[in-house]
Amino acid sequence: MLHVNVQALGAVVIFQCQGRIAMGDEKTIVRKAAHSHADASTLVLDLTQVTGIDAGGLGVLLGLRQWTRSNEIQLKLMNVPNTVQQVLEATKLDRVFEIYSEKGTVGLKSIDDMAPWSGPSLDQPKIANRKAGGSNAR
Repeated sequence: MLHVNVQALGAVVIFQCQGRIAMGDEKTIVRKAAHSHADASTLVLDLTQVTGIDAGGLGVLLGLRQWTRSNEIQLKLMNVPNTVQQVLEATKLDRVFEIYSEKGTVGLKSIDDMAPWSGPSLDQPKIANRKAGGSNAR
């Protein structure tokens, strides 16, 4: 079961997810996003405490991505655990979502300034490298 705590920081809304993302969770995440934060510019899913994801959970994330895109809202994944990252890579969905590490947010004034997690090879660490105060070239 997935539990979600919501923290609004102006136009940025952070969903702190805890548990396993699985079939049936679409109502939890999408309902909170759609009904409570449709005016947000960015939704961030903090996956630090997510223990796993199944095929239904991938559908949940894709459904949320579709909803945010249709409402012109940015969707970002943050602090993706290795187990979830491996599933995203195996399904090639790591190329679909914007993925950030916590390290990339240190010293930033806005969540929009986060450095994206580049897709390193499998034998390299998966951490976005960004110096605090540096420019954000996208």
